[in-house]
Amino acid sequence: MYHPTSRVLTVLELLQARPSITGPELAARLEMDVRTVRRYITHLQDVGIPIEANRSNLTMWRSWRAILWH
Repeated sequence: MYHPTSRVLTVLELLQARPSITGPELAARLEMDVRTVRRYITHLQDVGIPIEANRSNLTMWRSWRAILWH
């Protein structure tokens, strides 16, 4: 069983490693539901980490690092 805090930090690491990643891609990498990924993204945003969501056919998230460097 995974600890939720470590999962949230893993989401952050993946967002920083990949400039743009879709919700389904994150969910597949973490072996969890897309809804759970959205909840973790919200947790990161709630603590002040700027993550941009592009709501198209597949939700794509970009971390602040990706926004600044790309």
